[in-house]
Amino acid sequence: MMQRNCDTKRIYNNKGALLALSAYRSAILFSSMDHYYCSGHSGYHLGHNKRLGNKKILSLYGMQNDKEKEN
Repeated sequence: MMQRNCDTKRIYNNKGALLALSAYRSAILFSSMDHYYCSGHSGYHLGHNKRLGNKKILSLYGMQNDKEKEN
């Protein structure tokens, strides 16, 4: 498996990553953008999370339907 190079990505502390993620999600609706820890840089980066399904993305924006909210 090829490892991706994150040397060109911005490095955040946890709080900074959460703030940047919130700003990104406010500007770009229904995005799979997430933050993740990078042990190589001892910090956090933003990147698209391919594992986030549509239901999870909708729940991040508070857009679940009533039936899903009950569960």
